[in-house]
Amino acid sequence: MFWLAPTSGQFGTLRDGRYTLMGYRGYDLPEDHATQDKLLRQMARLAGIDEDADKLRSRIANTTFTSPEFRRLRGEYVKLTTFQESWIPVIKSGGFSHFSLYDLQSDPKQTKDVSREQAEVTARLKKKSLTLYKSVMADAPDWSAQQ
Repeated sequence: MFWLAPTSGQFGTLRDGRYTLMGYRGYDLPEDHATQDKLLRQMARLAGIDEDADKLRSRIANTTFTSPEFRRLRGEYVKLTTFQESWIPVIKSGGFSHFSLYDLQSDPKQTKDVSREQAEVTARLKKKSLTLYKSVMADAPDWSAQQ
């Protein structure tokens, strides 16, 4: 089984028998972090949450507070932080920065990277993952070019 999540840190995952190979994103998405932070702080103020609190995004996501302005700001925030078609060229050319390997038989919670101890398995699964990735990216449309 192979799947891609281009906007997550663990960009691609390949499951093969007892092993899971995780490939980590080798690119940065062109996100507007300053505007995201500004929106989070505005929502925090509206909800009565300390805007300097730890895990502010999580606190805002889990608040039961709502108002028309809060919902409007949340909508803007969601638009900034979810997949955007303009990111497609970056994703298609990005690739992986590194890989980790987990042995699900001995470590079902995937807490210990065994990529160095299992170098042959890592190399085999990395090759398979890169081949699948290349095929998927070759077939993937670039909707941003159609705008």
